[in-house]
Amino acid sequence: MNQRFKDHVSSGAFTLSLSARQIKILLHLNGSGPEDDRLNLAPYQALERRGLASFMLGAGYLITEEGKKVAELLIMAGYQ
Repeated sequence: MNQRFKDHVSSGAFTLSLSARQIKILLHLNGSGPEDDRLNLAPYQALERRGLASFMLGAGYLITEEGKKVAELLIMAGYQ
């Protein structure tokens, strides 16, 4: 179980807000979109706080299983 995602979801009324950049990065981490060319870690860290991505030393940011599910929903909604 992803503790960060569990904590985010169970911290109160559950909402999941993602900025346009966070969506772009999540889709890229999922292999479904282009790479983000800006050098700013804030959106990656925001995805990590929500449990949608995790940082692995030597590998960088990787999408979590929960992140993959959110990416699937975004693709179904028409994001590419």
